[in-house]
Amino acid sequence: MLFGIGERTLASFGTMGSKSISKSESVESQTTKWFLLMTAIPLFCIVFILPVLTSDLRHSFQIQPLTNPLTTGVGLGDLNKEQPSRHIRIQNHLLKKKSNQSCISYKRRTSDKIISVRVIGERNSGTSFLIRALSKHLPNVTVGGGLSRGRHWFQSAESLKIFSNEDLKNILVIVLTRSPYEWILNMQENPRNAISHVGLPDWRHFVSKPWTTRNSIRDKHISSLKGAHCQEHFLSGEVIPCRRHDTVAVQLMKTISDSGLSVAYPVYEMHPKTHKAFRSIKDFRRAKMLNFYNMSKWVPNIRFIQAEMLTTNDGLLETMQMLQNDYSLGICEGGEMEKLSFKQYLADPRGEENKNFFKWYSCNGHWPIEEKFGYRRKRESLYYSKGKKKFKFKCSASPFDSKYSRKSGK
Repeated sequence: MLFGIGERTLASFGTMGSKSISKSESVESQTTKWFLLMTAIPLFCIVFILPVLTSDLRHSFQIQPLTNPLTTGVGLGDLNKEQPSRHIRIQNHLLKKKSNQSCISYKRRTSDKIISVRVIGERNSGTSFLIRALSKHLPNVTVGGGLSRGRHWFQSAESLKIFSNEDLKNILVIVLTRSPYEWILNMQENPRNAISHVGLPDWRHFVSKPWTTRNSIRDKHISSLKGAHCQEHFLSGEVIPCRRHDTVAVQLMKTISDSGLSVAYPVYEMHPKTHKAFRSIKDFRRAKMLNFYNMSKWVPNIRFIQAEMLTTNDGLLETMQMLQNDYSLGICEGGEMEKLSFKQYLADPRGEENKNFFKWYSCNGHWPIEEKFGYRRKRESLYYSKGKKKFKFKCSASPFDSKYSRKSGK
């Protein structure tokens, strides 16, 4: 019996010993892990973070010799000029390393005032191209489209307060415009969001058709409710249809799609003040260009760029250099700058039909507002030759006038 008790006692001592041994091993393994972790953290800081900080600190604490602006020729404005903030210097340092791989040259950023770039412009004006190009060559800022509404629509300070309330001080707005001749012909070929203007016979029907569409009785009721929110951040009375999925619009889209033509959801903007439909695309363009022009009254940082400038090989490069000179955004210049092309939509401008359109628009375009954006009427289209003599073309308001449908007008 005593012998059995002794065996049990020895067995219990054996289990206690094994537990203590395993416990000591676990403590030792945890100590090893903590030791490796505490060793790895300083090593990581020395290898990756210290080079950036030391280079920046050397730049910050480097003692510069005192200079007298009266003797050295340095202007007082240069001495008082605000230096880039610390995080911009670190950003330039890191981006310079990146530019060695993806950029041929990188122009340093010296101001952090602009943190976002927004592109505004009508359909078929190259806004998608410009957004892609700016996103590629402006790595320091965010690039997108639209401000108070989507990039194609009327912009207003009131809708900005209602729907987003963004701080405009740090936003650069770029308004992209296009010549009215090419833009209207392009819209005829590709009438985006203009469902009632799809598949029209020619430019005469296109420019004379009212800039509106049909909507359902329910949609008309919603549009009559003051303050009702509609599609694309519009309020009631500002757009037709009010609802994107209006039953009449959906049926029209189905009918057009079944005929083999492509179509997007309808957005017919109304006059911002009268809330009435525009009589034609010509009147609609006038209101839209005036809206873009008046943005300079409530947007502190705004630039107007002609889409035609981006169709040349050096156009995008000149645009980037202009933005760098004016706003110091930090430009990453690639090996070959892209250029904008409208060839997939624009018909041959030498065609006789287009010449007739040029005559009509030269006579009837809203040129005072067009000239604010640098566009001039094609005066050569207002004259015709007969033998060796030139005669002035007699204008008419109706695009269906016979003088707009023959080779030479009188």
